[in-house]
Amino acid sequence: MRKIRFLLAKPKVNHMPLGSEPELEPGTPGASSAVLGRIVSPQVVGVAEVVGRDQELADLRAAFTAEQTRRGPRVQVLTGMGGVGKTSLARAYAERHLDDYDVVWWVRAEDRETLDAEYRSLLELVRPVSEATLVRDAVQAANLWLSQHKQPWLLVLDNVSNAAALRGLYPAKGNGHVLVTSQSTGTWPAGVHAVAPLGTEAAVELLTTVSQDEDADTAAELADELDGLPLALTQAASFTATTGIDLTTYLRLYRARSADLLADGQPDDYPHTVATTWLLAIERLTDPAREVLDTIAYLAPDAIPTSLLHPLFDDELTLLRAIGDLRSHSLITRGPDTTITVHRLVQAATRHRHGDGLRHANRARDLVAIALPDPVLTLTTMKTWRDLHSHVLAVGERLPDDPETFDLFLRQAHLYDDMDHPRAAATQIDALVARMTPSLGPESDRVLRARSLSATSVHAYDPARAKELFADLVRIQGDLFGADHLDTLVSRHELGRCHYSLGEFERASELFGPVAFARSRLLGPRAYLTLISRSCDADCATALGRFDEAIATYRDVAAIATAEFGEADIRTIWLHLFYADAVGEAGDPGAARDLHEFLLDQLREQRGPFDTTTIGMHLSLAKWTAIAGNPTRAAHLMFSMLAALRGAQGRKSPLVKQFEEGLHAIKTGQARAMPGKSARRR
Repeated sequence: MRKIRFLLAKPKVNHMPLGSEPELEPGTPGASSAVLGRIVSPQVVGVAEVVGRDQELADLRAAFTAEQTRRGPRVQVLTGMGGVGKTSLARAYAERHLDDYDVVWWVRAEDRETLDAEYRSLLELVRPVSEATLVRDAVQAANLWLSQHKQPWLLVLDNVSNAAALRGLYPAKGNGHVLVTSQSTGTWPAGVHAVAPLGTEAAVELLTTVSQDEDADTAAELADELDGLPLALTQAASFTATTGIDLTTYLRLYRARSADLLADGQPDDYPHTVATTWLLAIERLTDPAREVLDTIAYLAPDAIPTSLLHPLFDDELTLLRAIGDLRSHSLITRGPDTTITVHRLVQAATRHRHGDGLRHANRARDLVAIALPDPVLTLTTMKTWRDLHSHVLAVGERLPDDPETFDLFLRQAHLYDDMDHPRAAATQIDALVARMTPSLGPESDRVLRARSLSATSVHAYDPARAKELFADLVRIQGDLFGADHLDTLVSRHELGRCHYSLGEFERASELFGPVAFARSRLLGPRAYLTLISRSCDADCATALGRFDEAIATYRDVAAIATAEFGEADIRTIWLHLFYADAVGEAGDPGAARDLHEFLLDQLREQRGPFDTTTIGMHLSLAKWTAIAGNPTRAAHLMFSMLAALRGAQGRKSPLVKQFEEGLHAIKTGQARAMPGKSARRR
């Protein structure tokens, strides 16, 4: 691979071979969906068969396959109280009928904010990577794909809150079945199956099979005590098997503890049977296992990364043993990949035992804060962020007014923005500011920092409005903290970016220069924020035609970043996004082309081939390729990307329009008029 320091010191000008434009009709996707084998969600694979649900499974299959007059997907809903086994029944149906469907996909539908990732995971399997990554609305796109899929499919929507929340989660047409689970017993626009507790015979079978105690009479008594709830039955049977006691002993222990708990009173969101079986189990847990359970009670119940829990202990083996202990008592189950899942009722019972639970909730929040990545994101840290997204929301619900939770949500919003979701970020921050301002005060440094981050997100789609917001913030923060306070410097830098976006380059430079000097004094000349401000000042010099000045600054910044972070570090790459254009504007289009090609390769590797910044680099690479003398090759680059964009976002997308205009400029010999990349400096 070419070294960036070589390109910076002496750009290499290669002859790029001519390429013919691909023969694709406008609007034709760059690649069609691959011919795939059966697609099965990881939440379904390897799940054990449930006990005593043969009739329910048969009824469900009959409902799905019965003749119907209306066209479109058939929808069936499993309802019932928590712990009754709705999710287990849905999994059992999906596993039993894998051969009847070409696609079986499971969606955790409890939280609407995490739905995009649930459906996008399906898109990444069934569509070209370019389309799956670029799609704006993954729920809509996945449902469109399902509606057009010829073979039968099954979509499981687990834990939907109510019938209204079901709207838009499945396609209106298509050769498919939709299976919904919900605690809501309201009116559903589909067939409803009320899932009842297990009958005595099935409950006895579960207890005796798992516990390996053949005492059917005692099992029947215990089943009656546990109200036939599969969650409580499984925990009781697992407890006896793990501890080596018999069912008679367990029944005696259960009755004693049940009386204690009934006297103590239990909340309405879980039955006392679950609380009692949980309490008996936890008394036998090791201290590390109890520590894990107390912590995960405040996270989202599904897909808890085991890596998130590593800081709880000094060594990984202790964590693995704790997880094994919890699994042996059926308090948790293994999830997809290296994750675990805990039932919501077990979480509720655990939180009830804690009382206010602040210590455990704070610990869960702190673990998420440790694991949450910082921008600028790479492909690896993007996955980490997606894995933690639902857990950030969960701990926030338990500590809604805590200042450190406020900071965690701010980081979450910053990552939204880094993932190119600025409107979602601004909406989230504004709601957070409205909630926290009464307790923290409008002049709190946290509130003002949040307002600054919100304005940064607004800049992406309304720089004029953002300029007004930042001008106000610079005044307020300057009066409260001083002009050179780090928070004030952030707002001053962002105000400069707004002026730059609006073409006010002289004013932008007047801001970037002093901010860079102040950051150098406070943070050091080699700090990333210092280098960002210096690089933005060089952007202004380029825009004003002062190329020698700009290139000298870029090269100095590049040398420092390469030495400080490494030449392949995403921060180093981020600092070069405008340098290549400056080289071209200074009169060396071949060098600009080569540097853009290098940066594009780096961005593909670190941010993904269809990240917004990576896509923008295609525009600049094509521009300088054309100016350097190879417009045919430039048109080829543009057309290939345009095909993928049309397939993913449709003809009316602003990004599609931008590429169409760029392609037209290249074909008509007006490449110099093309817009450059859209890079966002922090």
